[in-house]
Amino acid sequence: MKGTLSEDQRFLRDTVADLAAGIGVSRDSTVADLERSDAWGTLVDAGYTQAALADPTSSLLDLAVIVEEFGRHACRVPFLGSSVLATLLISEVPEAGDLLGELVAGTRTAAIGLTPDLRNVADSGREHEVIAWDCGHSSTVIALAASDSRLVVSENLGEDIKSIDLTRKLRSCRGSTWSDLGQIDPEALRQWTAIAWTMLAAEMVGIMAGALGMAVAYAKDRHQFGKPIGAFQAVQHLCADALVKVETARSAVYATADLLEGGGEEGFEAAMVTKAYASRCVRSVTETALQVHGGIGMTWEFPGHLFLRRGLLDAGTLGGEDALVLEIGARLVSRGHETQPVDGAVASDEARAGE
Repeated sequence: MKGTLSEDQRFLRDTVADLAAGIGVSRDSTVADLERSDAWGTLVDAGYTQAALADPTSSLLDLAVIVEEFGRHACRVPFLGSSVLATLLISEVPEAGDLLGELVAGTRTAAIGLTPDLRNVADSGREHEVIAWDCGHSSTVIALAASDSRLVVSENLGEDIKSIDLTRKLRSCRGSTWSDLGQIDPEALRQWTAIAWTMLAAEMVGIMAGALGMAVAYAKDRHQFGKPIGAFQAVQHLCADALVKVETARSAVYATADLLEGGGEEGFEAAMVTKAYASRCVRSVTETALQVHGGIGMTWEFPGHLFLRRGLLDAGTLGGEDALVLEIGARLVSRGHETQPVDGAVASDEARAGE
């Protein structure tokens, strides 16, 4: 059935989860534990840097499952940025074969260059500053020369940029020298954008699931008035509402990944809706997880804020909820559809303000 996992995909999910649990954030983690020099090597040894391209029988749903599990444990490795987004973008340029081979092998990482607001892939010739997103320890960044739809590459990144996300590194490309990498077809770039939205949504599903899992475990362990706090309806409703958001977003990601295999406008628009919906949910779910933890959830030492931070950065990358909802609405209006807010559906901040 489309949008559901096969037995092999469930096995893949469990295998990735075991590895991610060993290199990611756990209930006992602190901010000081984020730096792990062996984390990327563990990923390379397991072969996951090849996930986007190595096996012709693998699907975008397989890739979404892997991205979700690394998001569930907030792993501080540039898997999404390098092994997924950069690798898939560079694969559309035949002249970039050597660089692509290094990325797939994991001997090199690369980042996508985004505009300062993180909404789009940057035009290296027009932007005053290009932001290398999820660059890890990489010195390689890929951007566009939009005037002729060509990819360009730089090897001289600037200083680190302070980000809300403590698990993902951003660096400035101000003053970088760019060299031509090759031509990219506009339709291929459009398909890459849809895949990128879907993979960002998949990671947000993982982030939400990881944060909620911590909250549920805490609600079972923490006792008050002689019973676990999870026995109280107020806490139960918080967790149940959050779970509905997680499962709905996951279903959207899986269905969209299947749709994108065929390309076309339907898959592109589904990816846009999925990214918008996940962006809306991730803040609510991660904040709920902090609320369930009570006072400890508000402390720096507790790792819950790492999930919130990562989710907020993902939500704003390549277009946040509001920007995507406006685009979705514009598309519906152009077709003559009358649009009205529906309870529980994706809506803009302005629409939600009246609820």
